[in-house]
Amino acid sequence: MHRKNVFNYAIYDTDKEETTFNVVLSNGWTAGFSAVELSDDIANVFKTNDKKITQIKVPQKTLNTILQTELTHVTNIDILKIDIEGGELKCLHGLDLQKYTPKLILLENITNDIKITNYLKKFGYILHHQNSYNQFYIKTSE
Repeated sequence: MHRKNVFNYAIYDTDKEETTFNVVLSNGWTAGFSAVELSDDIANVFKTNDKKITQIKVPQKTLNTILQTELTHVTNIDILKIDIEGGELKCLHGLDLQKYTPKLILLENITNDIKITNYLKKFGYILHHQNSYNQFYIKTSE
């Protein structure tokens, strides 16, 4: 598959020239919980006895920075999908939801962390639908 815009950054709540990213290898594949900060709660969902963690250094950016420097032509976001293995709330903290107002935010919330719902509520989003651990938030009209 060809993707038009691919950026090799860890997405989080602050910009850093370099951060440590944990690559988790399990059963011969990169496990579904590789992340900047490894979550014990998420690791319990992906129980494995043979995991190997390799740490690599990568640049870290906020969504704001990427939109302001790499995607300057983007002024409207229809769908924002976030699946970063427990870092979803930190990612949201790095996005100005008053300037960029996605119509739909789809995110993975494996632990059903209520802090995500409470945070998005402050910006007029409601949890519209949940399918397993995928949550669909829509912006309410004000």
